[in-house]
Amino acid sequence: MKLCDTLKIYNPFRVHIANNNQTLPSPKYKMFVYLNVACSSCLAEMNEWAEISKKLKDGNCECYFILYSKDNFQYFKYLYEAYEIKKIEFPFYLDKNDCFLSANPFLIKFATGQNFLTDAKNNILLKGNFCSDKELLKKAISIINNNK
Repeated sequence: MKLCDTLKIYNPFRVHIANNNQTLPSPKYKMFVYLNVACSSCLAEMNEWAEISKKLKDGNCECYFILYSKDNFQYFKYLYEAYEIKKIEFPFYLDKNDCFLSANPFLIKFATGQNFLTDAKNNILLKGNFCSDKELLKKAISIINNNK
């Protein structure tokens, strides 16, 4: 998984970024969450991700929330800053020009809302929707916790 240079970091609550746009100094795992925040059902998942991301962070897993929207992210920002969406302990990466898809063209064949758990070298270990598939989420947490 590649992050592109044109992603804008949105960090309204000043989550500490250690290095290489990471909050954890040397994560063993990474979770890439690619969401359309102009979609109301996708926005609803953000509160679930607030809970999930705490568990992942405890297991030394960095979360990359790559968000895309055609509305300049105004609705998402409003909801997040008004605490309608629970605070997440990772910054957000705003993808206004779909550069994440361009940098990772294999993602095009995956449905919206797909997430990817990778190792530290970005090798994909699991993929799917971790919010809707609780067994997949359990498997991801098990992988992370068994290798702390």
